[in-house]
Amino acid sequence: MPAAPPEPRHPRRLAGSKWTSHDPALPYCHWIVIEVSRGEVELQAILAPAARVRLPWRGLRERPRWEPGWGLMPPDPGQDGAVGVPGSTSDGLRK
Repeated sequence: MPAAPPEPRHPRRLAGSKWTSHDPALPYCHWIVIEVSRGEVELQAILAPAARVRLPWRGLRERPRWEPGWGLMPPDPGQDGAVGVPGSTSDGLRK
């Protein structure tokens, strides 16, 4: 199994990085950093470019909410082998 990407240490290294959200409040699972400015990052949902979220760059260190990369998620027990976070569908959208 490959090693997990390191935690973000400086915001300038975040541009273009990929993230998986475990936050049920966000409608999508996979995000990419499109802008870094003044201690904040702006992330864009991969499946819906119009869906964006802005947060402090250090918020990406919160492992219960964010995981670096677009790794596979454990299957949701309610769906027969579908890959996704609990409460999501196999296409990356949350229920």
